[in-house]
Amino acid sequence: MRTRLMISLLSVIALALSIVGSVCADTGLTGAANTFDPNQMTQTEKNQLAIKIKMADSHMKTLMSNITPATVTTTTIYVGGSGAYREPNQSKYVNYCVPSSSQVAIIAKTSNVPTLDAVALGEKTDPKNGTYIYNVPPYLNPLLKTSWYTTGKAANSSTFASWLSLDIDSDWSLMTLLKTGGNPPMPGWTLDAQHYVATYGYIRNGSQITNVYYVDTASVIAGYDGNYFNNATLTNFWYWITRHPAYGQVW
Repeated sequence: MRTRLMISLLSVIALALSIVGSVCADTGLTGAANTFDPNQMTQTEKNQLAIKIKMADSHMKTLMSNITPATVTTTTIYVGGSGAYREPNQSKYVNYCVPSSSQVAIIAKTSNVPTLDAVALGEKTDPKNGTYIYNVPPYLNPLLKTSWYTTGKAANSSTFASWLSLDIDSDWSLMTLLKTGGNPPMPGWTLDAQHYVATYGYIRNGSQITNVYYVDTASVIAGYDGNYFNNATLTNFWYWITRHPAYGQVW
């Protein structure tokens, strides 16, 4: 009797762990995906990153020469309607934040947006673990007939702001890894998850970007019960980015 009870108890524990593993995979419990590894970048991608960094620096210098002090401006790009690319509220899709954010980036450039499953297949998403973001540019660039997107890791908030400004001002969505918990946590999150969102704008006060507009495509079952369109201070947004142990951007 005792043996049967122990077997039953172990079965219940195993079932519970399997549920946690599928629903909370973004936390890193089941894999190392939803990360950035610069060692996976090809030489072509490294060259493109160097080009983009020079473009961002030049763009920022041009902006600074034309900025009116103490003037608040808002710049956004079109990324579809509210909820358009939210992950389906099913356990299969809890780790699809990368391909769903890619859909947000795609709609900024074309109305011909592939299905979530098609994007996930192209970006080699693992339903249990997520997506390594070095798989994103090789999928997005041919799809959008461009060489714009590359991966990189902004060293500080000023660099991130310059990358964001270049992309948004050029009608592209910058996407980034971050973690949802902390103090303060990202609004709407009940988990401290390794996550990924697409940006669609910013607020600038004089020469400084003060706020970031972003789309959070996560579902309720993934631990999110917040808004689809969001506005965070750059300070908080950078804090969430740097909480991720292997953060990086697709820009």
